[in-house]
Amino acid sequence: MLKQSTGELIENIEFINLLYRLGVSYHFEAEIKEQLSHIFIALPDNINDNNYDLYTSALIFQVLRQHGYKMPYDVFKKFKDNNGEFKKSINDDVKGLLGLYEATFLSVHGEDILDEALVFTKRRLEILAAKSSPHLANRIRNALLRPFHHGIERIETRQYISFYAEEESPNQTPLKFAKLDFNRLQLLYKQELALVSKWWKDLNLVEKLPYVRDRIVKIYIWAIGAHFEPQYALVRVMITKYTKMVSVVDDIYDAYGTLDELQQFTIAVQRWWKDLNLVEELPYVRDRIVEIYLWAIGAHFEPQYALARVMITKYTKMVSVVDDTYDAYGTLDELQQFTIAVQRCNIDAIDQLPEYMKVLYRALLNLFAEIENDEIEGRSQRTAYAKETELVRAYFVEAKWFNEGYVPPFEEYISNGLVSSTYSVLPAASFIGLENVVGSKEYEWVKENPKIVNASKLISRLMDDVTTHEHEQERGHCASGIECYIQEYGVSQKEAIDEIQKMCANAWKDMNEACMKPIEVSTTLLKYYVNLARFVDFVYKYSDSYTFPTILKDDIKSLFLKCGGYHI
Repeated sequence: MLKQSTGELIENIEFINLLYRLGVSYHFEAEIKEQLSHIFIALPDNINDNNYDLYTSALIFQVLRQHGYKMPYDVFKKFKDNNGEFKKSINDDVKGLLGLYEATFLSVHGEDILDEALVFTKRRLEILAAKSSPHLANRIRNALLRPFHHGIERIETRQYISFYAEEESPNQTPLKFAKLDFNRLQLLYKQELALVSKWWKDLNLVEKLPYVRDRIVKIYIWAIGAHFEPQYALVRVMITKYTKMVSVVDDIYDAYGTLDELQQFTIAVQRWWKDLNLVEELPYVRDRIVEIYLWAIGAHFEPQYALARVMITKYTKMVSVVDDTYDAYGTLDELQQFTIAVQRCNIDAIDQLPEYMKVLYRALLNLFAEIENDEIEGRSQRTAYAKETELVRAYFVEAKWFNEGYVPPFEEYISNGLVSSTYSVLPAASFIGLENVVGSKEYEWVKENPKIVNASKLISRLMDDVTTHEHEQERGHCASGIECYIQEYGVSQKEAIDEIQKMCANAWKDMNEACMKPIEVSTTLLKYYVNLARFVDFVYKYSDSYTFPTILKDDIKSLFLKCGGYHI
């Protein structure tokens, strides 16, 4: 269906965009890559020979940037008048304004015209939504709530299939294919979700640890957000398991364990890690359930990433359990013992822990063993364990801050918060099942904390803080980034939030820039970090959907249950 002639440039770009929005472009990656390469080369002459309207210009810009081509932003200059304002002639161009609005979220630093366009298009679209047909108004409002570039791919796909089917003359071939593919993946995701749900039920931690939040579905959604593709099933399952267990540990550190107990817990993990001595022996190493599975689908939705989704879901669930432990259950002394035990990561360290922590500690070690057993080609998961010790240390620092009533300077808070965001540890699970993508070069790249990795962690930490800080302060928690910023700079809460939201917007620009060709690592790896930020935006932009999971029930139903998918 893709034409070889560059004379069909716009037709090809429109079709590529359709495949992308319908969620089936992953089937045609090689063909799309070849076409876009030809299109980008021919683009300068084509633009000079054609007076493209706003819709077409925005479409070209959006598609090329989504695929890593740095399409020049000055293509939009012709839509401004001599006074530097956007021309009145485009004020009612709904299609063009919607395209320009979506394009602005692919900007990088220094592209002021796109920052101005975001303000302009948002204002105009809010007005036009009230004048448009119900069908178009619904699409405008969805975009204003969450632009496509910031959305979880599978949820965006579900929405767009429904929207496109109501168009006047949709292309039935790709539409039917997209419905079939959605149904196929929905069945796969149900199978994976059943697997991780059984794992969580068999652990029986909800009964043994009364403070633990039972949110396995949400964690699995997280795993889908990371890897939606079919081939990454195991990755989704492992991410769900691991994240849930970390959530339990976090709850212990936050509100249940004593400081001495947490210290012993941390030392146990560190001792275990030292005893492995894998650094010298191997050339290189990797140093809540439905909701979490949704995150895994968001990371990698494609069928081939089944292993990745499974691992993401398990791993993320474990993180969630650890997080709940630190946040809501453990006393400071208990948390200290637990932290020491995790640092030792040896079953011998379990004797120093209170009974409830022993259950969690044993489950954590079992998951570590599973991760190691699922490794490919004998590679070790030592990075996963090393990062886990970093995470519990960061949780313990926050527990001490709360216990001492200490409000750190903003930079000190961020330094620790980038670790406690969990986005330093999740890749250890996600990368299982990505053996064709992630090797020694990629692990060295991650270890150097490049801009896109740091940006995803910053967005995770700060968006969480903006949405949850009031609730957390009411129930007892260390100072968030909001309180730290207010104390250090003497500003109001609104001013602090505004500045932090600007930091998040700049972090998105960092990520966009890192995805522009030439790139240091594979597109799959870069996309993973973008998808991490997308899930955080999905969960925390308007409310704390993680603490109050019923907020996500409609999205969960649409993705896993609604009408069993699409009927052809």
